[in-house]
Amino acid sequence: MDFKATALPEASLLSGDPAELYSGLRGAWEKFISNGGSDRGYGVRRDILESWRQCLRAHLDPHARRAPRGLEPDQIAQLFEHDDFAIAGRQVLGDFAHVVEASGHVIVLADAQGRIFLEIGNPKTMLGLEEVNLSPGGLWCERAVGPNGIGSALLRGRPCYVFGPEHFCEGWHPWVCYGSPVRDPVSGRALGAVDISGPALQLDRSAFNFTLSLARSIERALANVALERRHALLEEFLRAIRRWPGEGIVAVDEEGRIVHFSTEAARLAGGQDGARGGEWINRPLEALLARLGVKADLGVLRHEPGQWESEEMALHYWPVIARERMLGALLVMRPADARPRAAQRYELQAPGREPARLARFDDVLGTSSAIRQAVRAAQSAARSERTVLLTGETGTGKELFAQAIHDASARAGGPFVAVNCAALPGELVESELFGYAPGAFTGARREGGRGKFEQAQGGTIFLDEIALMPVDLQAKLLRVVETRTLTKLGGALPQPLDVRIIAASNEDLRALAARGKFRLDLYYRLDVLQVRCPPLRERDEDVVLLAKAFLARECGASGRAALTLSPEVESALRAYSWPGNVRELQNLCARWAEACLGALVRLDDLPGEMRGAPGALDLGGSHRGAERSLRAMEDQMILTAMEECGNNISAAARRLGVSRTTLYQKLRRIGHAT
Repeated sequence: MDFKATALPEASLLSGDPAELYSGLRGAWEKFISNGGSDRGYGVRRDILESWRQCLRAHLDPHARRAPRGLEPDQIAQLFEHDDFAIAGRQVLGDFAHVVEASGHVIVLADAQGRIFLEIGNPKTMLGLEEVNLSPGGLWCERAVGPNGIGSALLRGRPCYVFGPEHFCEGWHPWVCYGSPVRDPVSGRALGAVDISGPALQLDRSAFNFTLSLARSIERALANVALERRHALLEEFLRAIRRWPGEGIVAVDEEGRIVHFSTEAARLAGGQDGARGGEWINRPLEALLARLGVKADLGVLRHEPGQWESEEMALHYWPVIARERMLGALLVMRPADARPRAAQRYELQAPGREPARLARFDDVLGTSSAIRQAVRAAQSAARSERTVLLTGETGTGKELFAQAIHDASARAGGPFVAVNCAALPGELVESELFGYAPGAFTGARREGGRGKFEQAQGGTIFLDEIALMPVDLQAKLLRVVETRTLTKLGGALPQPLDVRIIAASNEDLRALAARGKFRLDLYYRLDVLQVRCPPLRERDEDVVLLAKAFLARECGASGRAALTLSPEVESALRAYSWPGNVRELQNLCARWAEACLGALVRLDDLPGEMRGAPGALDLGGSHRGAERSLRAMEDQMILTAMEECGNNISAAARRLGVSRTTLYQKLRRIGHAT
């Protein structure tokens, strides 16, 4: 067959007879290799021909049988610990493993350099692809192995497929690969690529479309992670505003972009005329520092609190960290010639310190019997000096109760120090909690360091996720609780400690103790007064009240007009089980404040699992569909996209990455009424 690259649409190749296509392309490849690419036309697509010529210029071996290695196993393991793309990709792809296995295909994920770190699918196909190193650790950028689904998608920044002999290297000729880039939902940069590969003679256009849908699914998962982090950073920003109402407060994300800007910060940055805070949003922090005449190394934002100064302005800064991940940083601005206001407060502003205006019992919203019972128990605990254990599922508001107990106690005038035991670095957890003596270890400060307990002297320390404290440190914590004294790391003499302890856990500490995961004696010392924070599913009558309050706050923070919940949405909220509890509801309201276009939150604005829609994609049930083909999975994704887009053809086509004409054809095949 004579393929004309300038006239041949992408879809035409995928719809042809695979054996005939393979034979024609193999002949074109052999001709190209034999004459060194000297002819003007070879009957292949323009992109492929240009890639072949680049391969010749780079002296790639056209008879290569195995791709080079780009990642080692320990590097791959680190990706799954710290890289959002790797973690989200594994979660999304894991739900389709059985489906792809039944189809005879393999899905791989590669990073932005084309290095594969994840593979799932048909075991027999995996063995064949392993021979060419299309498996974890393999390097598949175009400059290393020529055109392929991974490298070509990354190089061109769009979905691509490479069929059989279109590969420059002969070793990849038996295969067809369909690839699509996966982009960061915030910055838009390519994080990597998803690729579906299989035998070339099993050419299947539905696999190409499935690749696009997988890429969009990973991007949506990443968008949810980014939204949660942005929401957490917003919470810290609002706390800082409450704590320092007269100062300028700025929040930047982990990329150094300004994401929140207080009114006072806008006034300070804009001089006498004043500048609207919105003008600074999404601008780099360097622009603000240049405006203020501050020269600074932004790298220090990732490490510890500090201060920058210019002739005009003083800026105090500190990183915002959650679960060992930097979310961004906060800055407090004040004129350099102004009298420092409560300078000691800046000294104690490290991550973990809470705002001066802590939560109070009036802030605990709800009228249900479950929440009122919890409030009564917490109020009783506030009148005591004994240790408190807060129990309840993740997202039920245990920290809010801890703050309210402190605020209503005799220690309200003292500090409240919150510590997330899960976020403490393992090798530094003892010094972080208990402090260290001068010269306790290499790199220690000459004067020693104050730990969280010492910072909380005269007040309250809140030990969140206490179940995750290392067992070897539980013995030292037990001694602190029993003796009310503290011995620093490397120190010899104990010092008196006047601190009330409130601990929290979303796990059953008694059950953990029975398995040897938690000290039973420490559990008894902590569980003197217990407050159970009820899950949201036990508070049906509170759900709409909370949603309206959160929505009003989020709309105000986003600077948009208030949103109203439709009656259908209110009913759906009451019917939902809320596995993520109050935190899940907060995140949903934050999403609405950013994404809803009108003034009314409608049923279509709810996630599929809340609508209970029969066409919604059930990722958890994918294992039950192991015998479905890729075409059946594509059909389900199309139905899901149509429902989520309100049957809007244009919007659904954009989400799926196909043309409107193609989507119309597929909907007719499915029998969907348009």
